[in-house]
Amino acid sequence: MEIVEAGLILVTLDDERVFSGKISFEDLIISIAKMSRANEESARKSDRLSQAWKAKRSVIGQKKLTARCPSWLRLTSDRMGFEVAEDHAAVVRRIFDEAASGIGTFTIVRRLNEEGIPTFTGKGGWQNSTVNKILSGAAAVGTFQPNRMEGGKRTPDGDPIRNYFPRIVSQVVFEAAQRGRLERKTKPEQGRKGSGGPKGKHFTNLFSKLAVCDYCGKPMHYQNKGTPPKGQSYLVCSKALRNDGCEMIGRWRYDQFEIDVLVLRRTA
Repeated sequence: MEIVEAGLILVTLDDERVFSGKISFEDLIISIAKMSRANEESARKSDRLSQAWKAKRSVIGQKKLTARCPSWLRLTSDRMGFEVAEDHAAVVRRIFDEAASGIGTFTIVRRLNEEGIPTFTGKGGWQNSTVNKILSGAAAVGTFQPNRMEGGKRTPDGDPIRNYFPRIVSQVVFEAAQRGRLERKTKPEQGRKGSGGPKGKHFTNLFSKLAVCDYCGKPMHYQNKGTPPKGQSYLVCSKALRNDGCEMIGRWRYDQFEIDVLVLRRTA
């Protein structure tokens, strides 16, 4: 009522009632009752969906929960299992093998693009995010994590289900890949090798999500090649870094680029 009394016009879409000025007690009660009924109906629908999902999970050994599956699998026509798409599965095995041998995501992506290995969608080139998603999930060893939507985001719904998918990567290789990824993210200590994590002094890339390649329009990537005088930091096309077809072959020294842009901005 305070909203309407403040001079705003309130319209309820369900019954197309318009509230302006002074609202009668009768109109208010009718609208509240309808909104309450709509809320109860929404709750009932949510409960029915939840019960239906639980029923599906109770017969998971007889029928798969959903047609959604990793890109290297296909649901069988009877929905009783999954078939392995060997061309895609071979790429997944290669990704895990290389990660297990200590090769980082960036190098894996670059090699796939250099060799012209098609993505699972057949469009564009391989991205770090795609390879990271494959490596970080457990679908390759047959595990399925049911999810539900909460606030527009997927959240785990129950425990992971083992042996739900056909296993295409051995547990030994999977665990070795996870160890390799962890070591690359941590600083070297007690003889461990680690190329990931922060290097040198803290920096701020002023052009993050702003600078794009003039050749292909993709974002420019900040590349840290160590501290001066031997090393430098650069801005380089992210697509060119992945060897994904961009014609750009050079790179900008970050410190010089930053100065030039700031000077140009000051004199503009």
